[in-house]
Amino acid sequence: LKGITIMPCDSEWEFAKLVIRSSAFALVTLREHALCSHFTWSNATGMAARLKLSTTHPLRRFIEPFMFHAANANAVGIYLLLSEKGMFHRGSAFSYKGLTSASQDYLQTFHYETFLDEPKKKKKKKKKKTLLSLKTI
Repeated sequence: LKGITIMPCDSEWEFAKLVIRSSAFALVTLREHALCSHFTWSNATGMAARLKLSTTHPLRRFIEPFMFHAANANAVGIYLLLSEKGMFHRGSAFSYKGLTSASQDYLQTFHYETFLDEPKKKKKKKKKKTLLSLKTI
């Protein structure tokens, strides 16, 4: 489907919808859920709490129920989900090279920012309309 425009009247329309929907779901699950939520923010929050807050600090005591076993779950998740022949590799249309490429792309473009930085970033960045672009490797 790369470089091809498919219209609703074309015979490939249903297949194209399946490819786009599946690819978008896979990338959102990989990037936003696994890499961003679990492996980045969850790990960063847990490490910061353990390294910088005392065991009696109110913030650490507040987040502890939410962070219980998070580091262990994330460590296991790397091997079960993201390894070659892991669940994400076998359960998606990605080759292992494509899976690692998508992961590396996220890691190279990620940067920490606060919630207060987000509105500033949106003001600076002018929205430009683009078509959905998917890597196929």
